Amino acid sequence: MSRKRTFSRRQFLSVSAAGAGAALLPARGAMAASGSAGPVRVGVVGLGVRGSKRIEELTALERQSGRPVKLVAACDIWQPRRDWAAGRDVAVCDDWRVLVQRDDIDAVLIATPDHWHAAMAVSALDAKKHVFIESPMALNMDEAKTVRDHARAMGRVAQIGVDEASHDHWRQARQIIDSGALGRVQWIQAYCLPKQETPSVTPNPSTNTLDWQAFVGPARAHAFDPQRFVAWRNYWDYSIGATGGQFYDRLASMLTLLDTHEPKRIAAAGGVYTNDGREVPDSLVMNMEYPGEVRVVLATALGRRSQDSVVVRGDNGTMTITSDGLSLLGAHGVEMRGGASTSHAQSNGAAPALAAWIRAIREGVPSPCDASRGCAVMAAIDMGMRAYRDLKTYVFHPQHERIQPEAPAVA
Repeated sequence: MSRKRTFSRRQFLSVSAAGAGAALLPARGAMAASGSAGPVRVGVVGLGVRGSKRIEELTALERQSGRPVKLVAACDIWQPRRDWAAGRDVAVCDDWRVLVQRDDIDAVLIATPDHWHAAMAVSALDAKKHVFIESPMALNMDEAKTVRDHARAMGRVAQIGVDEASHDHWRQARQIIDSGALGRVQWIQAYCLPKQETPSVTPNPSTNTLDWQAFVGPARAHAFDPQRFVAWRNYWDYSIGATGGQFYDRLASMLTLLDTHEPKRIAAAGGVYTNDGREVPDSLVMNMEYPGEVRVVLATALGRRSQDSVVVRGDNGTMTITSDGLSLLGAHGVEMRGGASTSHAQSNGAAPALAAWIRAIREGVPSPCDASRGCAVMAAIDMGMRAYRDLKTYVFHPQHERIQPEAPAVA
């Protein structure tokens, strides 16, 4: 992040569609792009909860045999986080633009508040860097489309940081659906557990240690407020909220089970029940219709449950996906042979999303949540958040990738 606003939201969204799509190059590995056979050299922007976790994961990957990745630099606008990173043998800076332009970096990992994701990703892609964007991809669908189009035009890998999408059980669940065991899938539902994140550094920001204007960036101007920096997920200016982020992660994984990723129609209901000054909902239900007459329902609330799960209902059977494995029931509630014992690996390594990103860069293989899927997920979440805020149902027009309120029914 920077002390001067480089991007306004209008500036980076006004990129010429012709320029972004003039030459859609195939995604290629960093090794082919840079002419080097060495490790993928990574810079990290944002050292909060997620960024500090990714630093540790990158360090673990760096220690693996073959050295597929090297952590080169880290950036944050808050001094205590820079001090934390400085002890990890990486270059540290307070201006993300400096990091993005470094010649010794092949790829940039973006772990900032949501309102910075798109501007930073576009800048990194324009600098011919691969990008890893912590979820959600952006604040809204238009921003996500801009990132997607830049990734295509520059021929770089843009992956959204959804760890769950890299877990093997989604592939196994899709194989079961493709086998016809459930019949035609009609309904997919999921309950998402509320998440609690513990920061690596105890927040106590002041204007002496924090560049407040660099935090606000392309968002609406606001006087210094440490609560907005510490709890940025509570405010529409900087985030789609913790609930929106949870839904983004889960939907990105659930779309593995469908042949289409773009929604048709979405309604939502919920509210704010936590008395902490937040603007975004802490309890929410999104009801989504996808092509093929498939309903997808996501829900979360303040109350905790012992385990979150995904239930897939077909006309011949039901599949439940949990952290313990996959279970199958026939149309009349009879356990299907082999269903209860079906299990899955939780992940492909300690950092599945990062490992998949590095493989996509080095080998040119598809990433589990690339910019195209990430944009489709962002469309659905954007529609859901609009539906909640406006008390309306929204529809998606795939030909023009446009979101609009549903027209009132004619009597």
